[in-house]
Amino acid sequence: MPTWRLTFRELLEKCRLNVDAVLVMRHTPKERQFAKAFPQIAENDPDAYNAYQRTHFIKQQKQLATAEYLASFIGHKPNEAVFIGLYAVGETQAFARLSSKTKEAFDRLVEYGGNGCEDSDLVFDLRRSEVLDEYSGRLAVSWSGGAHGARSWSRWASSLSSNGFPVTELQSASILDQAAPIMDWRSCIFSWAELRVIPERWQITLSQWRGIYFILDTLDGAGYVGSAYGTDNIWGRWKCYAETGHGGNRLLFNRDARNFRFSILQRLDPDLPPSEVIDLENNWKDRLHTRDFGLNKN
Repeated sequence: MPTWRLTFRELLEKCRLNVDAVLVMRHTPKERQFAKAFPQIAENDPDAYNAYQRTHFIKQQKQLATAEYLASFIGHKPNEAVFIGLYAVGETQAFARLSSKTKEAFDRLVEYGGNGCEDSDLVFDLRRSEVLDEYSGRLAVSWSGGAHGARSWSRWASSLSSNGFPVTELQSASILDQAAPIMDWRSCIFSWAELRVIPERWQITLSQWRGIYFILDTLDGAGYVGSAYGTDNIWGRWKCYAETGHGGNRLLFNRDARNFRFSILQRLDPDLPPSEVIDLENNWKDRLHTRDFGLNKN
């Protein structure tokens, strides 16, 4: 690991910010499905990410209430965190008093597998600042300081005067996107919400694959078999589902896409003729009986 002379505290001081009034948080969700999608939520759904950090336990509420800024990080490697952004801290209000548009961001957290809010929950007004925005997703810092310090997920920027959160990485591209593992088509299982925040690297990979895919409605177990061989291949089709929920398929129109799970039944050669792809699609429909008992009309 390279040795950096720069610390995050020094970056704050260079921007003339009062480090005594900057609360640094490292977010590491515990819910399995939510944690899987969390880095991409931060990159591709900033409103939902901000909704996640706008409610806190009592201890963090008291800290945040006295802060001018929140420096937001995501847990990355052991004892390391990736910078997401700096947020100006405003007033609080009850969740029930938020606008419908703001509540939609909280609803998406539930779709991603996170927790929702109660009407009485206090919600902080956090506004993304342009200060240090050029480092978003590209800068990582050491989050150490002994066993207690490593576990603590909220700390004041001035609390470690001896090291001030040393910078451990500064990449030209997103660290979070690079951290996404190599895609294995056999293990691809995405919820509809996850489909909307798939890492860009995975989008590129999926756009190179023709294949037969499967959509399962977890509400009743009904399945749909589809094929992808057009522009952008599998990603071209799945992107359509991500945008509409139904992808233009009639029997999916009146179903709740939040219950859908997307997987790949068979990856195909990108040069395979469309007629052969369709033959394989029909074979899978026969084997899985999705015409008689599922969501395929033909």
